[in-house]
Amino acid sequence: MTLIGKQTDIPFDVLWPVMVEKIYHPERFLPVTNVISKDVPKTDDHEAHVYREMTMGPRTIKERIFSDKEKGVMRFVNVENGETVYNAYFFDKKNIEYWKESKDGERMDLPIPPGNAPGPIDKTYEKAQEVLDKKKLEDK
Repeated sequence: MTLIGKQTDIPFDVLWPVMVEKIYHPERFLPVTNVISKDVPKTDDHEAHVYREMTMGPRTIKERIFSDKEKGVMRFVNVENGETVYNAYFFDKKNIEYWKESKDGERMDLPIPPGNAPGPIDKTYEKAQEVLDKKKLEDK
């Protein structure tokens, strides 16, 4: 299943930092605990990314997270099985979508806790709207 967020008028330059916040603080968006996030610099062997561990229910998730602001895409690559979750902003549709792919590029069901879909995307919109509202107040 792909999670599809509603179309939004929130500018991308406000949404993107909130999407990045989810990399470092997923507990603000998802039911996770024990979060460890660490920046990993670019080397000859790999591109720069964030290494993250977190606990969701009974399991610990370890992933490498790659982000590309120009394309509006974040790739969350599971260290143990190679599956990838994408969080992407679609500039043409003005919305955020999440989906999962196997290491072979095949779309798979995205495991979302019952009652939580499309919670993480809505939470991103809410936080971005708060930032936008605060900015409008400061500009007055």
